[in-house]
Amino acid sequence: MNTHRHDRGYSLVEMIIYIAILVLVAGLVIEGLLPLARSYRQVVLALAIDGSASAALERMVREIRQASAVSGSSVLNSSPGTLVLTSTDSSGNGTTITFDTSAGAVRIQEGGGAPYNLTGGGVSVSKLIFSTQANGTTSALVGIDMVLSATFGSTTRASEFKTSATLRNSY
Repeated sequence: MNTHRHDRGYSLVEMIIYIAILVLVAGLVIEGLLPLARSYRQVVLALAIDGSASAALERMVREIRQASAVSGSSVLNSSPGTLVLTSTDSSGNGTTITFDTSAGAVRIQEGGGAPYNLTGGGVSVSKLIFSTQANGTTSALVGIDMVLSATFGSTTRASEFKTSATLRNSY
């Protein structure tokens, strides 16, 4: 009677080789995914910052163009700045529009109403400077210099934005 016993399975050497190959492949996959994750975080931060900046600057420029004057109670050429505009509401009544910062957000306050944020959550303003250039007796040009930043995980991004607008009927 022929009794040969053939054990099925892997030897210890084969198992070590398979594990080494698996570790190598896993390492290559992870190394390829890490830059992709970093790029994703950068894109998310850029979109958040650009969206908040676009909304805030668009509203500020629109209100500056509709305003008739910059109030003397504005805080100009320093950060955080405050811009107080003299304007008229939809009924033709005189009103003020105030732009400032609070708790890291750019805010607007219309007349005596409650202020509300122009920048989105997760985005904070680290610099907001308003400046004016006089043209005779009126402040014709209002400049805005703003730095917004955001953090996602361990990645932080900051961007600077500059623009200007001319007051109504001052050109």
